[in-house]
Amino acid sequence: MSLWQTILDTINPRKAGTKYFIKSVIIILSTTAGLKFYASVIPATTTYLDRQDEVLWFFSHRQLLMLAAFFETGIVLLLIRRNSDVKRLRLIAWCGCIFLAYRSARRAGHFTTPCGCLGVLAGPYADLLSKAALGWMLGGSILLMLRHLVLLWTPDRDGKGTQTISTCKL
Repeated sequence: MSLWQTILDTINPRKAGTKYFIKSVIIILSTTAGLKFYASVIPATTTYLDRQDEVLWFFSHRQLLMLAAFFETGIVLLLIRRNSDVKRLRLIAWCGCIFLAYRSARRAGHFTTPCGCLGVLAGPYADLLSKAALGWMLGGSILLMLRHLVLLWTPDRDGKGTQTISTCKL
């Protein structure tokens, strides 16, 4: 077995690594959706949840948390129902891009109120956790999709190389 084939066997997206990544994202999104849903239905002791969001000003924080909880629950259900790992990775990357766009808009607007991304959890650790989850989702899905793309360009057994990139549906 050649070194190239050994490397490709270790980074094969059909193996367990991709499945574990997708399961970890399902756990992350289920947890954050639960926290957001819980925060949006409990009676607020502060007026923070009833104030308008700075980025999406037509929603209150409570409404935005409820909307995000339903969105994340929908993503989790789609991740469970899809069969193709590439489609799951695209869905995770798309979800991560939406979260990144919201975070980027908050940063560009220099808003000082904390992001309620984790619902009832607040503070610098919650912000760090949500950034880590976003990095895990975006970075992992993009790297795994690139890995799948590399496998499509691998040489076949007779050494001529394959040109199957046209069948790749990323």
